[in-house]
Amino acid sequence: MNELTSPHKKIGESFVSLVSIIEKLRSPGGCPWDAKQTHKSLKPNILEEVYELLEAIEKNDSQAILEELGDILLQVIFHSEIAKASREFDVQTVCEKITSKMIKRHPHVFSKNRDTFNVKKAEDVEDNWESFKRSASGQDRSIVASLPVSMPALAFAAEIKKRANRCGIPDDPAVRSMDGITQEEQVGLKLLDDVSEIIQLGIDPESALRATVTQLRDRIVTAEKLADDKPLSELSTDELKKVWIKSDPNFNS
Repeated sequence: MNELTSPHKKIGESFVSLVSIIEKLRSPGGCPWDAKQTHKSLKPNILEEVYELLEAIEKNDSQAILEELGDILLQVIFHSEIAKASREFDVQTVCEKITSKMIKRHPHVFSKNRDTFNVKKAEDVEDNWESFKRSASGQDRSIVASLPVSMPALAFAAEIKKRANRCGIPDDPAVRSMDGITQEEQVGLKLLDDVSEIIQLGIDPESALRATVTQLRDRIVTAEKLADDKPLSELSTDELKKVWIKSDPNFNS
């Protein structure tokens, strides 16, 4: 598995070339901007790149996906070079660690005893992953320990509910008493119930809401164009109603 075929060698050469470029940019005499960056200063950049990739995927735009994957790869190497400068780790360590993790998480593929693993569907693999994570970090590890609380709230809720469902934890529908809790807490409980119902339909709530909001955004842009770039806020009620109707993708004049 460690022997490189000719295509793999070309991939390796391209990867090394990109690493060399980042090294040069951050070295003395390179680019002042690249040299001064830190893990924290690049946080907005990597977040923006991830969202741009998500948008490219939503649009099914292969060229945009290609470009955004390159930008994210750049961020991985950039952060690795920053860590190397402080002698924490480097990009080779990053590659070795994720390689080891992927092999350990797929014993049904890479293990000599792979035939002993009962893996027939994707859900079986997910269960094995959770077992691996617990064994790697101790039996006290929670099933939700790997979920960062900084995730978007809707995606965070969906993943929490999915993991709870896999363990057989029953849903707690909104029949609970609303006495003594704030309006914000009531809204939160209602949203969580909605997430549970959506998951039961086999739909990802984050993707569903993103797609719908994107359609709304596109319709607003269309309405602005139909208004001849006149601010929508300056249109009369009748004018706004007309352009809004015409902005509907299903509108037939």
